[in-house]
Amino acid sequence: MNFDKEIGYYLLEDKLYSENELDYKDRLRAQKVLTIKYSPFDGSITVNKNIAYTKDLEIQARLKEKLYENYDESALVNLSQELIEYVSKSVESSLKKVIRNYGSYASEDEVTSALATLLNDDHSIDDDSVTISFQTYSSRTKEPINGADLGFIFDLRDRYGNRVVKTIIIQAKKTPDLSKNVLELPRVYDQLKKMRKITNESYVFLYNGYGFSAVKSSDINNKLSISGIFSEVMSCQSGDKSKLTLINALDSKRVINVDIDEKI
Repeated sequence: MNFDKEIGYYLLEDKLYSENELDYKDRLRAQKVLTIKYSPFDGSITVNKNIAYTKDLEIQARLKEKLYENYDESALVNLSQELIEYVSKSVESSLKKVIRNYGSYASEDEVTSALATLLNDDHSIDDDSVTISFQTYSSRTKEPINGADLGFIFDLRDRYGNRVVKTIIIQAKKTPDLSKNVLELPRVYDQLKKMRKITNESYVFLYNGYGFSAVKSSDINNKLSISGIFSEVMSCQSGDKSKLTLINALDSKRVINVDIDEKI
């Protein structure tokens, strides 16, 4: 049986610690900030806030739990072109697998899930590495707010010891015509507006039984390839480095308040 997991976070001498990092004596003199409850049943997260709670401390706690706290939003990574091309080819191979099995998927959600699962992988050459993970979003509680049904997280580390974590969020749409203007598709206009409130690094992935294409929310007339988008994220031309955007991407049901002028 899977039980809910609760982790408390404490502020001690202006530094945030999880309850597992403090002994009993330190916990007594620390100030409890929040408790995060994780439900394995549905992937939901509940945050109980104490008097010292701030949004920034919640972000730190969530990053700590996901092992993403130790990166600098202003950092640059220099991945080898060999690794970028290798990952790009892997993405193309994954897309072909989805198309090959397209008739076996019963719904749009199944197509999206299959694509995300295939793209979820670790890649490395020498001391350069890319870890790609994903998070799907609740169609009832989160997608109506953020406009996206999927997020990809890229953990990039280069041979020089640099690390950055980047995020993109996605609305996937089935269409009979991949060249069609995305604004002609149902609900896309509103979904684009909502995604851009979270991050400018938001995209619409278009697909049918013959292939995939994509557009960026800020340039909907320019058709892109998904492998090309992933390559640009890895080469530091695209992707959102903001920790607030990352935390929002990692949460399946909640949207932490976003101030547009805060974003990087």
